[in-house]
Amino acid sequence: MKQLFLILSLIFISCMSNAQLTKGNWLVGGNLSFTSYKNSGSNSGNNSSIYLTASPNIGYFFIDKLAVGIKTNITSITDKNPQPDGSINKVTQKNIGFGSFVRYYFLPTEKKLNIISEASILYTTNSNNSTSVNSKSFEYAIYAGPVIYFNPTVGIEFLLGYNRLKLADVDYRNNSLQFKIGLQIHLEKE
Repeated sequence: MKQLFLILSLIFISCMSNAQLTKGNWLVGGNLSFTSYKNSGSNSGNNSSIYLTASPNIGYFFIDKLAVGIKTNITSITDKNPQPDGSINKVTQKNIGFGSFVRYYFLPTEKKLNIISEASILYTTNSNNSTSVNSKSFEYAIYAGPVIYFNPTVGIEFLLGYNRLKLADVDYRNNSLQFKIGLQIHLEKE
């Protein structure tokens, strides 16, 4: 009975709460994404890829509902490359990226549910298990979706967006539709 009361109390408190989306507050968190795509371009070989990415971030609200910050991407990639003999060559790759983001919350700050949009740009270094050559890429992305707040400081977000990646020195690019699930902690100013 105590556990049921505790759970109901937590649900009631979280329903009465709002997030700290006002000027002077900090945003700390990140998200995970899973992406599957088909690449194109003269240097891609028309391969298919599976990406798993963790993206921690930290931001600051310069005005109400608008946060600007820095983020990193840590990505593990598995490529399946078709060979002329019909076999598949599997290549694994690790990428580390650094960049910035801007994020806007559309609904009033006191809402338990809000809609956000985020745009980001990243510079990434790439390495793989089949060659000793490291490459560099630029990544541009825009996402939008709902964020649901459990309490005044913690929210879970579900983002859907477009991502474009282009290698720096070769004709290789990919465009993808991505879904991300994230957790953000809003730290209130003193």
